[in-house]
Amino acid sequence: MYKVPLEFDHTKTFKRRAEIKPWLSKQLARQNLKVVIERSDNVKIVFRCRDGSAHCPFRIRGNHSLRTQTWSLLVVNDLHNHPVEHGFLMSKKELEEQQATDMFVTLSNRPHLSSQNNSPQYLDKIVKKMSTEVAKLVSANIWQNHNLTHEQKESAVARFVAGMVDEYLGEAPKSNTAPMMPLSPLLNEPDMGTQLPALAVPTRLTGPLPPFNSLQNQLPPLPGMQLDAAKTLNPTQLLKAATHDLREFKVDNIGAPSALLSLIALGQNAPSPGDKIDGGLLANFNLINYPGW
Repeated sequence: MYKVPLEFDHTKTFKRRAEIKPWLSKQLARQNLKVVIERSDNVKIVFRCRDGSAHCPFRIRGNHSLRTQTWSLLVVNDLHNHPVEHGFLMSKKELEEQQATDMFVTLSNRPHLSSQNNSPQYLDKIVKKMSTEVAKLVSANIWQNHNLTHEQKESAVARFVAGMVDEYLGEAPKSNTAPMMPLSPLLNEPDMGTQLPALAVPTRLTGPLPPFNSLQNQLPPLPGMQLDAAKTLNPTQLLKAATHDLREFKVDNIGAPSALLSLIALGQNAPSPGDKIDGGLLANFNLINYPGW
């Protein structure tokens, strides 16, 4: 393998993708190196050596940052499998040392197969090196972090592993918001023919169903969710109050309201479900005929 130390500014950034190739070609021309675009899309552009074959491992990649809206350059591999002007032939030891420092090249940017890197021993080195480094990071940042509980540590490790699998599979993080569904106009029209069930409580009188979007606006949506009166939220976008856990809705005795449910409805000082409350909600649970009960 031959190597030419690259002298261009690796911290250079670009506003537009079209600016990258002219600038990079000019910089590499000073060292008699020429590149062509191997592949390109909206978030990356990969350059390879023009004078070598497609198997020459030399690669430079341009990356687009969504946060800064700029492009930057990354030297993926600065080696050539053919003689190059101003280049020097690397010894076997030098080649092994450089490959050891480049173990974390992502799958999509790994060097092309050659006689030096397609052996089982070379793959074993990669796995051993990566496993050791990952174990060190997890141990130092998670298991030895005294600010985390054991459950938090287990959760952090699970998220870390899941993130690595998603990255390997090329899956982007999923949005926590489901698409909104068009709202039927009928749901926002008062329906005089549809009546609420009669409950002998002062807070719930018999009357027409209110417009659906008025009910929707009283429910706590996901953080950052922009409500639209013309659309209805997907049920997955509606959150229960953050102070309560879903386990609080567990019914201990079928046919009887849970004590935890009474605490949610009436507060921490509410009587138990068996207590009689004149004019209260719990007093009327037995008056409701639930279908199928």
